[in-house]
Amino acid sequence: AKGYPNPASTLFSVATNTYVNATVKVFDINGKLMYEQKIPSETKKLDISVSDWAGGYYFYQLVGEHTSSAVQKLVILK
Repeated sequence: AKGYPNPASTLFSVATNTYVNATVKVFDINGKLMYEQKIPSETKKLDISVSDWAGGYYFYQLVGEHTSSAVQKLVILK
């Protein structure tokens, strides 16, 4: 799975070829779930609008049917 651009300011995209029925979860620095959305299986890519998010550090993870990715850092710049 790949998240880009990172740092992001308006749009953050997550793409995967390996996860089946994957969901992207984004957490704030305190571990609060801020965003959760399934990646469309047709495109295997999800675009997340982050333009109204506060600047700072977030964490994201892909959760698939049988496996989860490592938690990765996302930086939002304002």
